[in-house]
Amino acid sequence: YKSHGFWRDIISARWIVVPSSSLRILLAVIFLHLQWVYLTPLFIQNPPASPFAPLLFISHPTPSPTGDPDDPRYRKGWLDLAFIAYYIIFWSFVRQVITIHLCHPVARYFGLRKTAKLDRFGEQGYAMIYFAFFGTWGARIMSQHPTWWYDTKAFWIGMYSRVLSSHLLNYPSDYPHWQMKPELKMYYLIQAAYWCQQLLVLGLKLEKPRKDYNELIAHHFVTLWLVGWSYGINLTLIGNAVYMSMDIPDTFLAFSKLLNYI
Repeated sequence: YKSHGFWRDIISARWIVVPSSSLRILLAVIFLHLQWVYLTPLFIQNPPASPFAPLLFISHPTPSPTGDPDDPRYRKGWLDLAFIAYYIIFWSFVRQVITIHLCHPVARYFGLRKTAKLDRFGEQGYAMIYFAFFGTWGARIMSQHPTWWYDTKAFWIGMYSRVLSSHLLNYPSDYPHWQMKPELKMYYLIQAAYWCQQLLVLGLKLEKPRKDYNELIAHHFVTLWLVGWSYGINLTLIGNAVYMSMDIPDTFLAFSKLLNYI
């Protein structure tokens, strides 16, 4: 996973597996955003919003149904693709750092030496950490909505009926739930970026293909189809429940595979 030079890594897409190159891309965007925020006002009066902000932060705010400025809502939009693109790079960096600098040393400590075993241990170690984090985050998000704990009636009825005062009960907040809490939107898009990044790694064969390569490719396409359409047609509350139903058990599945490799 050594760099072949930053620009060659960019052209060949090796930045996906070279953490130093993906980190440079991430930092470049942050630098350009900060430069726009703090230096542009020195030369332009009332400058427009940073063009790099949609890469770093969620976009498309919308008025809150509660009318509370401290309880913001967001809708979907095309700038969401920019956010996903940036976090594909983010996951490329995180994946390789966890695999190379955390999982490989642990595997060697337990006596694994073969490259194939180290790679498999790294993949499952990364998966366990990822699913544990997002299983926990998904539970936190579900607890903020009427769908807690798998209250499926709330998938189809008014999202805010439990908290709105009587004069706001006629607000059009029933299904489809197109207004998302910022944390729900961020959670959904970062999950989408994770699966896009996983598909890139497989599709470009940046790792040695396994026996079930074709099945994995099909699995990732189906996953992204489900994530994309559920987001597009405002089924994010159902998507949150599905994610939790898979992320939490996948944490223990990955952990069992780690034990098996050891």
